[in-house]
Amino acid sequence: MNRIVKSFVLPLLLLLGACVTVPPEAARVQLHNQMSSLLQDCRRMGPVRGSGSRLISKENALEKAKVQMREKAAKEYKADSVALINIDPYWNEIVTNGVAFDCYPDR
Repeated sequence: MNRIVKSFVLPLLLLLGACVTVPPEAARVQLHNQMSSLLQDCRRMGPVRGSGSRLISKENALEKAKVQMREKAAKEYKADSVALINIDPYWNEIVTNGVAFDCYPDR
């Protein structure tokens, strides 16, 4: 029984933990991978930062950091867009920095 737990249950838990869930407020914020001409008529709201642990994978950490950035933009600024400015990969985490924008003030 102990061998089954080690060979099946533990990898399953790690796999399920690797999924990134997107909260509803973050899902309403669009992410631009750079400063874009699409943002030129938008109101700049302020800086946002996200981070993700590299414990599971680098890709998962980056996705988690981007989602966290979108969520902070929605909660702190009521923003609807985020421009990703830079990605800092450290040995244990990935940190993203961006700028929140309000492009659709009439919504």
